[in-house]
Order: sequence, then structure tokens, then C-alpha cells
Amino acid sequence: MASETEPQNEIIRCLDLLSPESSDDAKFVALMLLPRLLQQDQETVKLVFGAMDFIFLERLMRTSNSSDSELPDNTLKTIAVNIISCFCAVDELLSKKQIHARIPTLSTLLSPEENDELTKDILKIFIRLSSANQAVDYLIDRDVISRIILCITATTNDEMQYLFRNIHLQFSTIYL
Repeated sequence: MASETEPQNEIIRCLDLLSPESSDDAKFVALMLLPRLLQQDQETVKLVFGAMDFIFLERLMRTSNSSDSELPDNTLKTIAVNIISCFCAVDELLSKKQIHARIPTLSTLLSPEENDELTKDILKIFIRLSSANQAVDYLIDRDVISRIILCITATTNDEMQYLFRNIHLQFSTIYL
């Protein structure tokens, strides 16, 4: 039977690997472990949020196919989106600029034709963030809205349409 401190030790090791001084390889290892570790409790999520290198997350989301990369760019983008999604599950973190500043890049990843699941996760993040007044300026940015509208017109997926309707409702309450 694993001790109670084992998950905490794993989190501490991940936080060490996430420091800005760590190599990209070390950060990849930590990011691969984080989604599982972040399902523990909100305090753990806040601890990881405080240690997160958001510039590195941004780089992961901007990754393009490269022959020298060990992981496919879609995997790297999915990891980054999953981490941001974990942060958005904590109400207290919804007002943080570190998350809001990722909205424009997240919107560039919207593509129901290429990756339905990633697009759904991003839409869920946008719905969560729409409840934070501080995120509104990022969400109603012309480029972000344009990308959302392009996805709305390009998809016939029922679940995706449902998410788009929720975003529309959230945005309607912002403007009213």
C-alpha cells in the first residue's frame, strides 16, 4: 500500500521539473504526469498553478510539426490544454491573468475538422472563463470571436453545437 505522502512527493518532483531553469525534456515529463496528479484536490492545483511556467505552456500550444520532435505537435497541444483545463476547474484561478493571456492562443487551436476533442476542451475552458469578468476582454477579442464563429459554421457535431450554444448564451449575458 502506497503511503499518503507518495502523491505529495510526486507533485513536489513535478514542481521541481517545471521550474523555468529545467530543460524542456524535464518539463515534458512533468506535464505528462500533471493531469493525473491535478485530479487530487484544489489546493494541489493551486500549488501547481503557482509553479507553472506559462511561457512554456504557450510554446507547447504554438508548436508546429517538426521532424526533430519526439512527440507529435497535437500531443503537446493537448497536454497544454489539459493543464489549463485543470486550472479552470478551480474558481479562484478563473480570475488569473496567466490563464486569460492564453485565450488568444487557445482560440488558434479551435479546429473541429482536425481535432474534435481538443476543440471541445477549449470551448469548455472558454465557457468556464466567461464567468470571470477579468477574462471578458480576451474572450470578446475580434480574432477570438472570428475563430469561434468559423468553428460554429464548420461543424455538424451535436456536442460541439451544444457547446457553441452555451458560449453564445454566456456572451449574450456579457453584453446585456
